[in-house]
Amino acid sequence: MILLLTFGIFMQVQAARTAYCPKLTVPRALSNNMQCSDFVAQKHIQVQLPKANFRGSDLTHSDWHQSQFHQAIFSYTVMDRMSAQKIDFTESLLMAAKGHAAHFDYSDFSKANLSESNFQGSRFAGAKFVQSNLQKADLRYSDLRFANFTNADLRGANLEKTIWQGAIFSGALIDGNTKLPFDQERSKDFGIVRK
Repeated sequence: MILLLTFGIFMQVQAARTAYCPKLTVPRALSNNMQCSDFVAQKHIQVQLPKANFRGSDLTHSDWHQSQFHQAIFSYTVMDRMSAQKIDFTESLLMAAKGHAAHFDYSDFSKANLSESNFQGSRFAGAKFVQSNLQKADLRYSDLRFANFTNADLRGANLEKTIWQGAIFSGALIDGNTKLPFDQERSKDFGIVRK
């Protein structure tokens, strides 16, 4: 069953990548325009690339610890098993990005747009999603311990079967399509606003 689920997610990610960028190129050097680039298994630590464009790139198994990507574009990017702890993704676009089993512990996604992204089974322990757009995002089976979702838009998001102890949801927006790791009836106990 787990093998089939993993294979299914892999096929979805591959389909998403090829739909936007049928051909990827390996960049010779880092720059602000790396759209449709192949970064598979590359290591780039403490990189400063604010406003960089990674749209449609493949970052599978790559390592970007403690890098700065403020206002960068990662839409339609594949981030499977990416190692990205303590990254600044503030105000970045990650719409429709895909990342299975990626590591984003202590990263900052404040005011970022992660709408329709799929990060099933990823780690976001201590991550910040303050005022982020997570509409229709899929975070099932992820580690959200001590993550901060203050004033985040979670309408239509799926957070089922997550590890969420210590997570903060104060002022987060939900709707009837939002799937939380606890009963929606308890949402007021966490300061969640239903729209």
